[in-house]
Amino acid sequence: MFGKAQIVENYADLKVEVVNFDADLMVDTTESYPSKCGEWKFVKDYPDFKVQFVSFGGDIKVRYVNYSPGVPDSKKSSSGQKINSYNCTWKGLPLYGKVKIVENFADIRVKVVTSFPDLKVQLVESFPDACGKWEFTESFPDLKVQFVESFEDIRVEFVNSFPGIE
Repeated sequence: MFGKAQIVENYADLKVEVVNFDADLMVDTTESYPSKCGEWKFVKDYPDFKVQFVSFGGDIKVRYVNYSPGVPDSKKSSSGQKINSYNCTWKGLPLYGKVKIVENFADIRVKVVTSFPDLKVQLVESFPDACGKWEFTESFPDLKVQFVESFEDIRVEFVNSFPGIE
């Protein structure tokens, strides 16, 4: 989806929700003519489509980016669920941040492997703000994980450098 977009209050072709995670489309605004998926040029006259921005319940969720517009890349984890490699999430959950190890009610079941991981994890003591960087915590976690030997959601390999999605 690309082209000249006009912002309207009513009679939109598309209701758009702006999000930071789990976007259906990465949008890069341009001043030239949009020519590839995710490039939008906002115009007042002669639009290709009309958009109405909404807080929730939109037809599509977009995230504004300055690079790589288009549909986010994804890959399937070992459980068959999609991992969004663009924003480093699994089922909308971040694969980075403060992580609490739990025995029950986990967000994600994790199997530790030494080859063919879905995610390479680097343990850090502060600033777990990039894909695959985990800081273990006991309170206020971003993510709760349960380590398992089978029926995992994702496979992780612990590394000393270069964390992220394989």
